[in-house]
Amino acid sequence: MSTETELKLSIAPEQIEKFLQYPLLQKFTSTTKHLRNTYFDTLELDLLKQKIGLRIRYVDNMRVQTIKTAGQSVGGLHQRQEWEVAIDDDIPRYERMPEQICAKMPELSLLFPVFTTNFQRKQWNIELGDSMVELVLDQGTIQSAQTVMPLHEIELELKKGSTTALYDIALDLINYLPLRIENQSKAARGYHLFHPKAPKIVHATAIKLDPAMTAKQAFIHTVWQELQHLQANEFLILSGDNVEAIHQMRVAVRRLRSYFGIFKPSVPVPCDGYTMLRKELHWLGEESGAARDWDVFYQTLREVKQQVVATTALDSLAVTVQYFQKQAYEKMRETLNSSRYHRLLLSLGKWLTQQGESTEISGFRWELPVTELASEILQRRYLFVQEQGEKLLKLSEEQRHAVRIEIKKLSYAARLFTSLYPSENTQDYLDTLSKLQTELGILNDMAVAHSLLDRAGLHPHSPARNLLIGWYAYQRVIHLKRLEKTWATWLKQKTFW
Repeated sequence: MSTETELKLSIAPEQIEKFLQYPLLQKFTSTTKHLRNTYFDTLELDLLKQKIGLRIRYVDNMRVQTIKTAGQSVGGLHQRQEWEVAIDDDIPRYERMPEQICAKMPELSLLFPVFTTNFQRKQWNIELGDSMVELVLDQGTIQSAQTVMPLHEIELELKKGSTTALYDIALDLINYLPLRIENQSKAARGYHLFHPKAPKIVHATAIKLDPAMTAKQAFIHTVWQELQHLQANEFLILSGDNVEAIHQMRVAVRRLRSYFGIFKPSVPVPCDGYTMLRKELHWLGEESGAARDWDVFYQTLREVKQQVVATTALDSLAVTVQYFQKQAYEKMRETLNSSRYHRLLLSLGKWLTQQGESTEISGFRWELPVTELASEILQRRYLFVQEQGEKLLKLSEEQRHAVRIEIKKLSYAARLFTSLYPSENTQDYLDTLSKLQTELGILNDMAVAHSLLDRAGLHPHSPARNLLIGWYAYQRVIHLKRLEKTWATWLKQKTFW
């Protein structure tokens, strides 16, 4: 058994000639071979359900049976266990499988070829210091029944040394060519051909921290988890105008940015890459925020139309807002296809890997137990919100917005660290904090809407503007009253740390 660690990058066919001129490749000899792979499963896809991949590879008049188990794929990095063994025919051989895998296999008679991959592989063995990376270019097809999908991708597999070597080459490549990270394996794409499924929205989930973790370990674990959430909704955004997918990506970016802020006091100074990554995450937040602002504004128009009887004043504005929505979606797709976005993901992966592989004591606070750090961070942010939010209702819009940002920071920190404390002490506090965020968020949406009215080109005295300003004024009174009550409740709430 071995653990396969590789990065995948998709490449457009028209870029292959330039890729072959990549300077690093000129230093090493290449080999070329033809690979044909048949993947097996049952009609009910029992192996897929168990996250087991079974294939027979045909290469150089040999047959190799390969089994791969579930791993993880994030930021283009794929890690999973695999077993390979030579066999003599075209039928899977259970007796050549490891015992723990064989016990999970269905009856052999139920297996059949689900899909095939057929491609030419050009391969280089790249030496970087003490590391060896197998770099390959695969060109061919993935086929299931009568459905065929073209295959053009670059794989970088670590043969020995540090995983950062994969990122070093990938980052250099992405600066040389407009490549994209590929998070789907060939097997995943083949299964999709055999049994197409509509992609589903992936929502944010709670991150579980181990009390035994150091600050560094907790940060690395947290960011890897959120990167998976960030990338999980990419396909839905790239394939259409999906409001919730945009929202979930924005949530993921905001959470990532908050985690970089939460742990900033613990990160050793100087720490290569940390400041740059925060800057690039800010850029991604700005890119995703524009689409979300128009989504929220359009939803507001629908609510107003439902509540105001027999009005047509907003019909023309709704059409204009939909136009800006579509423009924002297209801009978001351009962002997700940009080299800058994929460079950010690779840079994040490299930095996290470097931190994870380092065994040096890089800073006292970086090595603190996360439990000790959590209480300190939560108390500091709690006191700061209390101080800044004094006389909350009398603050200006700008001042109240600044308090809202601090409450969001406290909320992200509280939700991140909640698994370190007894659950019976946390839920009421988090619920109240969530209500506080909601009321402040609604008030902020109203402020943003005024600027969107200007961007939509609405005349200062138009009926639509007057109607919306009146509606917002009424809503502001309601939500300020709710904010007053929620703020008072929160001040009385006992903290859980």
